[in-house]
Parts: sequence; structure tokens; C-alpha cells
Amino acid sequence: MSIIDISNVDIVYGKGPQAALKLLDQGQQSTTIKEATGHTIAVQGVNVSINRGEIFVIMGLSGSGKSTLLRAINGLERISRGQIDITVNNEENRPARYSMVDADDATLQNLRTHHISMVFQNFALFPWKTVAKNVAFGLEIARKQRGLIEQRVKHCLELVGLLSYSERYPSELSGAMQQMVGLARALATDADIILMDEPFSALAPLIKKRLHDELLKLQRDLYKTIVFITHDLDEALKLGSRIAIMQDGKIVQIGRSEEIIRYPKTSFVRDFVAHVDQTKVLRARAIMTSLADLTVNPTDSSVVLDPSKNVRCLLDNGGRPRRSLCGDVAGRIVPWTLYQSGRFTEHDIVLGNEHLMIKDLIDTIGRTKKPMVIKDRAGKMIGAVTSESILNALSLKS
Repeated sequence: MSIIDISNVDIVYGKGPQAALKLLDQGQQSTTIKEATGHTIAVQGVNVSINRGEIFVIMGLSGSGKSTLLRAINGLERISRGQIDITVNNEENRPARYSMVDADDATLQNLRTHHISMVFQNFALFPWKTVAKNVAFGLEIARKQRGLIEQRVKHCLELVGLLSYSERYPSELSGAMQQMVGLARALATDADIILMDEPFSALAPLIKKRLHDELLKLQRDLYKTIVFITHDLDEALKLGSRIAIMQDGKIVQIGRSEEIIRYPKTSFVRDFVAHVDQTKVLRARAIMTSLADLTVNPTDSSVVLDPSKNVRCLLDNGGRPRRSLCGDVAGRIVPWTLYQSGRFTEHDIVLGNEHLMIKDLIDTIGRTKKPMVIKDRAGKMIGAVTSESILNALSLKS
């Protein structure tokens, strides 16, 4: 279900953009329009729906329009043409749809207080307030009760691992810690949508990597809708449920990281991803053979996992892997986390989720000498990864 819908959005800088929009409709380039009218085309023809619970990354080079689009989602940029709608639960806990184009000041304030939070690149903390007071700021603006504020602040500082620093001031914290305070402040309002404008770009690579891991961990627990802006391809590939690549104000490709790496649609995207190590990007869902394409043994209804039909998987009535069969010998279905701890025998099959990286799949299949069963979030089998599927994925040229 989409929570943010962006339809035919153009953003033009300058008074009276009609002349610029007319030239844009005629197919003129932004540089030509700038010379003819003096207007700058910041965003043009953007159409995208962002789903509830995903980390949607918008990336591009400086000046591509990504931060302008993010601010428009929050109603901070005037849209010259088009529509941005968000769907959030209202006070009656029912879905309500709001137009960020037509919303009045009171509606925008309500949305920013209760439903949309932002995390900025420069931390944007109040230096005269303690960590706890910084995190409490949005709740105080919303006039929440003191007891609730204290409870939420404590909870959010625990989430980001900074509870023991609650009485410190921002100047006493490292850059990474200050950024986590900013994230805790965004989480404190329990907003449906979190907008993050290059929040980690000023941090050292090792610190950035740790904060990536922390953000992904938080997202697994909290299931927020996050729109994340970056110019860093590695960051986008690691964090994004889906990625939109912008160039000259336009979105030139949208997809999962593996789709963009393997099937770039333009020369710009192809050049952008040319040197990416696919073993750090491809996931099980991208390279597996789907359940529908696997053979079923008519004798016992097991799913055949290898060409010799020796290795098979029995499913329960709900479609969840129940046990393995290696020839006539029954074995276990071992979750990947248990396999890592060494609990595996020669007749077992490893069960992994669809998000496992290809480097983990290579290691597992190389050690067990058996295909790996892949499940979805509900635990149902959706496919299998074999050594052949890994080789095919790595040999595929974009």
C-alpha cells in the first residue's frame, strides 16, 4: 500500500513559471529554458508511489533535484505543477489522504507534528538543550503530557543506544552520536514518515557503516516509511528497499538495487553502477529459481532442488519447508542463523530468507554442497538457490 503518491510533479524556481512550463512541455532542455526565461527547472515530470514500511532511496549527483523533491514531500517547496498526496491515519485511526499542494498552514503543521519527521544532514540540534530536551522537542510542540514525553524520550534514546547520554549537550557528543540524537527526535513523535536528507554524508566511512547497520536494525523493529536522500551509490544499495536515480530533475530509473545493477535503463545509470561489486549487492530473491519453476516429485509431492532429483524439500500444508530428503534419507530444514552456529548434518538443507546477500549464499552452498531453500517473511518457500543460479547471476552482463 502506498503512503506517498507523487504525480506529474514539476518544480520551477522563479516567478511566473508558466512560460518555462510551456517550453518544458515542448520538450526543451532545462539549459535552454534557463536561457530563454531565466527560470531553473529543479524537478520535472516526477511520478512515483512510495510504499508503507519501505526505505525508499532517492539518489543522484549534486543538483539533480533529489533534496528539492524531498522538501516538496514535506510541503517545504512550492510545487509548480502536479500533486503530492500522503495517506496517514487520522485521530480516529482511520486512513486519511492529504494533499501537500492544497494543504493550509494548520494542516501542514498537524502533518509535520504528528505524521512526518525530518532528519537533517547538519544534525540541526539545539546546542543549549540537553540530549533529552532535543529529543522531546517535537513532543513538546505537540503539547503532549509530561509523563508521555518522558516515556517516549527514554524509549527512543534506548533504541539508538544513547540513554546514558540524556543529560549531555550536543557539543559533548561525537558527530555520529549527534546524528543518532536527530534520529531519536524523529522517532519520538511516532511519525508514519521519516524524511532523511543526506544524514550521514558528513561522517567518516566506518562510522557511516555502523549507522547504516543501526538504521536497518531500527527499521526491522519499527517498520517506518523512510525517504532517504544520498549521492552515495554504496549507501543507496545497502539501505534501499527501492532506489530512484535522478538526473537533471528527472527520475531516470526506479527499482530494487539488484534490478538497477543488472538492468540499467540509461547510459547515465550504466556508468553510475559500472564498478559495483555484485557480490555485495545481489540478494537471494534476485537470483533464486522461483517455486513455480521447480519440479515437484509426483511420488511424495516434494520439491526437487537439483538436476539429479536427489535433494528435495517437503512442505507442510501452509507451504512452509518441513524437512529435507537426500535420496531416501530424511533430514532437517536448518534456518540460516542456526547453520552459522554449526548445527548442520550432511542430510540437512539450509533455509534462508529472500534478503540474504549473494556472498552469504556462495559461502553456504560452497560448504554444504547442497541447494539452499528460500522463504518469504511469512516463512513460506518461494524458491531455491543453487550453484548454477549463482554462476548465472555473476556471469550476466548488464
